[in-house]
Amino acid sequence: MRPNLTHFALHVANVDATSAFYEQHAGMRLVRSWADQDGSGLTVKWLKSAETANPFVLVLLEGTSENFGGGHQGIIGPLSHFGFAVASRAEVDDIAGKAKAAGVLLMAPRYSGETVGYHCYLKDPDGHSVEFSFGQVLE
Repeated sequence: MRPNLTHFALHVANVDATSAFYEQHAGMRLVRSWADQDGSGLTVKWLKSAETANPFVLVLLEGTSENFGGGHQGIIGPLSHFGFAVASRAEVDDIAGKAKAAGVLLMAPRYSGETVGYHCYLKDPDGHSVEFSFGQVLE
């Protein structure tokens, strides 16, 4: 059996603010939410792509876990990032425009060749880099 990537868990300072960011800018939707379910003290939200064929889940974790050393974890970025694909250059431009107005645009849209495509970067509430792209070659 080959492993299948199913989720990415992200430690955040404010699960509600980060959830709102990914819902607003990435069109993700909340599928599960709980607090202190196993006595860990964590508040957890699972967000899923609006595209139903995409089973990938972003897990947001607020709080500390002694099982994993406690404390807050480092920021993903500036070059390390999450990547979301959109259907057109116009969508990249629209996302970038809304992000600029919200004060979260990290890099304006630009074309970076046929492999990377047309893309922009946003910064989520914890400072993690998030890319939105059109035309990336993934295979």
